[in-house]
Amino acid sequence: MQALRDYSIFLFYFLTAMMCTVAAASEITSSSSVSDQEAACKKEDLQSCYFLAERYLLGLGVSHNKEMAISLLNKACDRGHGKSCLKLGGWYVATITFGDSKNKTPEDSVIIGLFDKSCELGEMEGCAYMGTFYVEGAGVDKDISKSISYFQKACDGGYAEVCSGLGMMLIKGSTVPGDEKRGSAVPVDKKRGQASLQKGCDLGDKKACKYLDEK
Repeated sequence: MQALRDYSIFLFYFLTAMMCTVAAASEITSSSSVSDQEAACKKEDLQSCYFLAERYLLGLGVSHNKEMAISLLNKACDRGHGKSCLKLGGWYVATITFGDSKNKTPEDSVIIGLFDKSCELGEMEGCAYMGTFYVEGAGVDKDISKSISYFQKACDGGYAEVCSGLGMMLIKGSTVPGDEKRGSAVPVDKKRGQASLQKGCDLGDKKACKYLDEK
């Protein structure tokens, strides 16, 4: 098992999360004013709490305040807002990745738990990350069976790229299709793999469609 701090691919996760946040900035600011979001959050409107947290992280209409953002995300996550759990996990991973010693982070198990909870609450990105954690043994013991289970859940939830990746894993019998020496062995299941690729194609992943056309 690798510690999250030693797992460099999380830089990619952080950049992905940041791009999603920037893309959502207009939604955050146009949905309602800061005061309205504050009032709604106090009344347990968890989406408003999430938007407020994003504002404090980005300085959108308020001063930057990481502590306030984390507090709001914790509140919303604890009450069952999956996207807040996912965002909070991503924030902690970003802090680890960039080694900011001024910001303390929880134990790896707590951070992993945030992604797992986001998956349970319907955030398919969280399920995809959990699958990757178990593939790589990042913050958890490597477990291919569990990784496939999480990837399948993300695929069933409509995450096209995960369907395609899972399909290739099952067909090639490796966690790194095309580079089996670097990857870990996966039980080959070509029928299930083809079905997963077909779903990825149906959901709009062009790579899956191209692979199916070549067969």
